[in-house]
Amino acid sequence: MNNHVPPYNPKMIISQLCRHFPKCFFEEGRLRRALKRDIADDIESLHIPELGGLKVREAVDYYNNHYGVWKATVAGAQRIDLDGNPAGKVTPMEAQVAITRIVEINAMKNALGDFNPHVSPAQPATRIESMIKPILDAPPLSDTELLQRVTRKMKRVERVLAEEDDDGLRGEVAAPLLKSVLEDTKLLYDRVRG
Repeated sequence: MNNHVPPYNPKMIISQLCRHFPKCFFEEGRLRRALKRDIADDIESLHIPELGGLKVREAVDYYNNHYGVWKATVAGAQRIDLDGNPAGKVTPMEAQVAITRIVEINAMKNALGDFNPHVSPAQPATRIESMIKPILDAPPLSDTELLQRVTRKMKRVERVLAEEDDDGLRGEVAAPLLKSVLEDTKLLYDRVRG
């Protein structure tokens, strides 16, 4: 008997969950919804052979920590069960936690020089943007910090190109990142050149 436990790969497990529960789990972030509380218990109780030995609970936690789920976690929104049916509602307290998490994620992305491809720079300032304004108004980066930001962005471009199969989405995400890398690189070049 083979007792080999595969390495933990949340994306692979989520892909399996999407196949088994197509009305509940979605690979595309913008389709994700708030899930029923303790839904991992429901999954484990079904004893699905393909999910045996996999860290389903951890993968569900990973799924629930996705930006798309946080955005769907609005006070009063329906939570869904494995069949996509209503299974409770998001409480105001849960919605506040979601807003806080979105602010943290956006602040971290902005501080690292990352961008959100779903938000146009031309959009008017939102409540979230006003909350992270102090981070955006921070003093200019040193040469070393600027180089580190370029490196982080290039690693993100590399991940997008390696992981994304949809050429349109690859271009939509990678092109603005590459443009930003070029702008930062030119700024660094101008500084070094004097």
